[in-house]
Amino acid sequence: MRAEQVASFSGHSMRVGAAQDILKRGFDTAAFMNAGGWKSANSLDRYLEKAEHHVGA
Repeated sequence: MRAEQVASFSGHSMRVGAAQDILKRGFDTAAFMNAGGWKSANSLDRYLEKAEHHVGA
């Protein structure tokens, strides 16, 4: 991996990836929120807004 690629990661990169993995596995919203510690569905939606375009890719 190049330095530019590593620099583009953040602490939230892993959280977004984990959320996308949970989505792929078909968990419901309550399970999602519990697993990730999200207190509102709106917060969770921000992590998944682009995921639907990448699920199964």
